Amino acid sequence: MLTLLTQENAEQRLTTFLTNLSKRCQSRDFSSNEFPLAMTRNEISNYIGLTVETISRILNRFNNKVNQT
Repeated sequence: MLTLLTQENAEQRLTTFLTNLSKRCQSRDFSSNEFPLAMTRNEISNYIGLTVETISRILNRFNNKVNQT
């Protein structure tokens, strides 16, 4: 997975992280669309190798896209 993450851009890295988390929740019979994010933005940024600011910008972008639809 680490090799995969280094080849993706920032938005793809976060999307991959969230998609994998969603699949794990679904495999445990939880919702795959809404789930608690137990990690802080700082922890997520360290885990996928991005800055906290980048994580915040991308999450805000995702949130804006959801609110527009």
